[in-house]
Amino acid sequence: MNEINKKYDEKKLRLLIISADKFPPFRVDVSILFGEEMVKKGHKIDWILQSADNCSKSYTTKWKNCTVYVGKTDNGVSLFSKFRKYIYAMVHDFKIFSLMKQNRYDIIQVKDKFFAALLAIIASKIHKVPFVYWLSFPFPEARIYSFKVKTARYPYISLFMGLINKFLLYKIILPHANHIFVQSEQMKKDIAQHGIPLDKMTPVPIGVSLKDIPYKVKSNFKNKKIIKPSNEKWIVYLGTLNRTRRIDFLIRVLYKVLKKIPEARLILVGKGDNPEDEEFLKKKQNV
Repeated sequence: MNEINKKYDEKKLRLLIISADKFPPFRVDVSILFGEEMVKKGHKIDWILQSADNCSKSYTTKWKNCTVYVGKTDNGVSLFSKFRKYIYAMVHDFKIFSLMKQNRYDIIQVKDKFFAALLAIIASKIHKVPFVYWLSFPFPEARIYSFKVKTARYPYISLFMGLINKFLLYKIILPHANHIFVQSEQMKKDIAQHGIPLDKMTPVPIGVSLKDIPYKVKSNFKNKKIIKPSNEKWIVYLGTLNRTRRIDFLIRVLYKVLKKIPEARLILVGKGDNPEDEEFLKKKQNV
């Protein structure tokens, strides 16, 4: 990273970023750090993202003074729809080559994608542009773990993808990256155990955009402001509601807590990447 810093110190960069985040992105590291703060400093960013909503045709749009190449998707819940969604994403990732040929980028960065990272490595070698990888979560290990604890929706597919992605990540992607962003110091240490040099990684902890918090939000259930009663004890979870986070464990624990502390409440603030994950939690809560 020092080499990149010296070369591009004080220079206004042009970046091509390919991320697993859907469009429009909502996570702070994408929407605020790159979508706003980097742009404010004069850097120009092009994005390759897949649409969050059902979309039958790819298109190009503007978002926060960035150009975004949005790929089509299929949000159906069937196995065929999910397979088609992945195929759409992989085909859209090939956009890397045409954009790298058309524009002079200073850095190509991939976040949480594996096939796209392989394409980016090839493109970075052809055009002699530094390749940076951002790993926000140990996805391969999570897939393998979900198979072991039987929480995967499609167990053997999850195991297969976990093993393949683990090989790609630690044997090809990270060794070929000029630099790597990780989510924490602990994650940095964990990845180093796979032979990745410590000085090649920089932790970038996730944050919260205070200005975007809807302090006067109204409850969807009672159409009233959410006010904590003085007699209640709240446990608040803020984050994604994906099944891999094992939030159902918190719900099961809460039932035991309520026997001793009836005034306890578990507040879940977030959204799942898949609607089925949210429905799964609602069933656990008997909502």
